[in-house]
Formats: sequence, structure tokens, C-alpha cells
Amino acid sequence: MIKYLPLCLFMVCLTLKIDAQIPQNKNAIKFSVLWADYVNPNGGNLSDYKNYQYGFSAAYARNLASFVNLELPVKVLNSGVKGQSSNLFMYGLDAQLHFQYYKPNQAVVPYLLVGAGLNVIDTQGLHIEFPVGLGVDLRLFDRGYLNFQGEYRFSNKVDRKSMLLGVGIKYLIGKGKSMDQDMDGVPDSIDKCPNIKGLAAFDGCPDTDGDGVPDYLDKCPTVKGSPATSGCPDTDGDGIPDLEDKCPNEKGPISNNGCPIKDRDGDGIDDILDKCPDVFGSATARGCPDRDEDGIADSEDECPDVIGLREFQGCPDTDGDGVEDRIDRCPKVPGTKANKGCPEIEVKDKQKLELAMQAVQFELGKTVLLPQSNRVLDDIADIMKKYPDYSLEISGHTDPSGKRETNTKLSTNRAKACYNYLVSKGISTGRMSYAGYGPDKPRYDNSTDQGRILNRRVEFNMYVK
Repeated sequence: MIKYLPLCLFMVCLTLKIDAQIPQNKNAIKFSVLWADYVNPNGGNLSDYKNYQYGFSAAYARNLASFVNLELPVKVLNSGVKGQSSNLFMYGLDAQLHFQYYKPNQAVVPYLLVGAGLNVIDTQGLHIEFPVGLGVDLRLFDRGYLNFQGEYRFSNKVDRKSMLLGVGIKYLIGKGKSMDQDMDGVPDSIDKCPNIKGLAAFDGCPDTDGDGVPDYLDKCPTVKGSPATSGCPDTDGDGIPDLEDKCPNEKGPISNNGCPIKDRDGDGIDDILDKCPDVFGSATARGCPDRDEDGIADSEDECPDVIGLREFQGCPDTDGDGVEDRIDRCPKVPGTKANKGCPEIEVKDKQKLELAMQAVQFELGKTVLLPQSNRVLDDIADIMKKYPDYSLEISGHTDPSGKRETNTKLSTNRAKACYNYLVSKGISTGRMSYAGYGPDKPRYDNSTDQGRILNRRVEFNMYVK
């Protein structure tokens, strides 16, 4: 068993060497209650837990890095030996490495363990064990953890393999030092670059080119610049870094991409960008005259004094219906191109106009409107108010019975009677006209009684001027 002693000493020395090279975090002590089984791992029945022995341990733990701890547990057990009914006391000292998954403020810290230990049993002397296992620390408060640990322990002594379970309390001691993985003197808890060696002045981040701008903020981390230009050089000192400056050796404003302004016409626009470099102009038209400032140079603007749209050669479309005001019959009301920019008359309103042709009635052979005609004409008045950009043509018609001259006069007077009624309802005379056509414009066959009745009518035609 002495041949294993150098191996144990080597592991302890190795861990101490690692510990000397890696900045310490917090140390800890741990006290655990132990249960050990020496029967089942040595040929017994795994379902038989009667042979568990008990004991306790005290351990010192030292943090070597964020992912590894060195733990030195001392334990005492009443150790049962296979084939014997009496209990023997065992005393042991281990050196264990705990490889843990750890993040700052983490509440659950699982780990794997490997190690070596020396054990002394009453009357049986010294032997060596090699534990492997799993454990977890559950944080109870800032420095305190509840610990669960299970080990399978190999031994150089026959029938001394064992399973060891422990439950204990782990407590962090001492002030400790915060982890510093990159060893730059800045604790990881405040190090913005914890894996790269840097400077305390930049919260642990490097400044490769030494220009006072840390690399993570430096757009040119390998070329010395200045904080004003995000770490990039500015040869001409105009405040625009060379990589964005179209004239890096000549001062110029940012509005001109870092180039000096050359302006023959004095309009504030560099000649390089000025489409009219010899004529004072506007920025809206790239240096050319633009009286209405609609972004279209006067030389290309067909409406140079009114703000307009490029698609209409600088002329406006006030109602936004896609018909420019110059040809829009209803420039303030959205309409359709097919209707010259005016809104289409709704189908129901067209039907009322068509119905009025036969619904407007007069006394026989006279120009006096019958009372039932008033409701029809009221509907027409409402329609005229609904479409204020429309005009109305009122035309009277007769059948060919009687004298032509008499029929023409009768049809004219009947159209005028409708005209006068609509004026009384507030429709402007400037929006209406009337005329009588007698028998000259029949719509139906005058050879039948029904045709002649239908030809005696007043038509109402709405249109856009």
C-alpha cells in the first residue's frame, strides 16, 4: 500500500500548485453526517441496506478557480467489515478535487469529484482509497449551503470498496478575493471583459492601441485615434474619422462628407453636389432655383409657384385622388380618373334620377306640378347637395300629338317648373339649366299608347363641367 503514497502526495502538491497560481475566492468548512456501506459493493445484495454504517466528517475547502475546488475531508466511521459482526472504527483523510458548474449568485452548484485518501482501521492498519462521485451545493443564504454528496470508493485492500453518502452544511469563511480569471487585477464581478486581460481604468477591458478608448468601444482598435472619433484617426482634425471622411487630408463639414465646401454661386451647396453651380438655388432642388420649394427645380416644374408632386411635373393634387388639379373637375373632393377627378354618383342616386323621369307629374296639359311630384324633386335636391361639384341639366319632352310649337313650349315650361322648385330648395341657379325639346327626342315608340305616355317626361342629367 506504500506504493500508492507518492500518487496521493503528487495529487495534493498538484492542487496546491494550481491554487498558488490562481487567485483565491472564498474558503469554506463543511460538516457532514455520513452513511457507509461496505457489504453490498463487495458482493452483497444491493437491496440490503441493513449494513449501512454511520459517522461524520469535517472538511476544509479551498476555491482554486470558478470551476474547481480542493477539499480536504477528515472522517470517522464505525466501519463494518464483510463477514464480521463487530464494528471497527475507521479514520481517514482525503484530498478531493470538485469540478463544479458555477456562476456568480448561482443557487444550485452541482459538481463531480475525484480524489485519493488514506484510511486507518482499528487493528487492520493503513490502506488507500480512491473516491469518485457526484455532489451538489444548495445555497441557503449568502455564505451557507446545504450539501449532498455520494461517493464510490475503490480500495487497494480486499473487501474494502464502499459506497459513502453524506449530508452536511457548507459555510464560506474569510473575506476571500473575487474571481479574476484573466488575472488583470479586476475582479470578475466588475470586469466587463473577464476572459481578456485589460486595464482597471476600462473596467478590465484592453486598449490595444493605447488611445484611451477600450477595444470594445473602439471602431479602430489597432490604430491609435481619439475618443471624439470612437478611437479612429482623424488626420485633418475636422471631427470626422478618416474611414468616413471623403477628404481625410482637408477639413470639411460632416454635411459635405468631410470635404471643404466650394460654392461659386454662394447658395451653401458644394459645387460638386450643385446641379446649378452658377445660379443661386435651393437645397431642396440640389442647388437649382425652386420658388415653391417642393424639391423640383423651376426649370422642370410646370407649376413653379405651387407646391406639387414630381409625378405631376411639380403640379399639385390637392385631394390626393391621383388626378392633378389642372385637370381635376373636383380638385378638393377625391374622385376617379374616369370621372375627371370627381366622385362617381352612387347607384342608388342614379336610380332616383332615372325614376324621376316618369315620377314627376303635371296637371293635364299644364305646367303645374302635382303634389306627389314634390317628394321626387326633394330627393333630387338632396342629391345635388350631396355632390356639390356636379351640375344639373333639366330637359322636358312630349309625344308628337298636337302642334309642335305648342309641345315645345309646354316641355320648356315644365322643365322650368322643376328648375324653379329646386331653386326654392336652395340649389344654386349657377349649377342648373333647363330646356324643352317637344317631340324631337323620343326614347320610346310613339306608334303605341304606352310609348307615347313614356315619351311625355322630364329628364334630370347630372354632369361635371
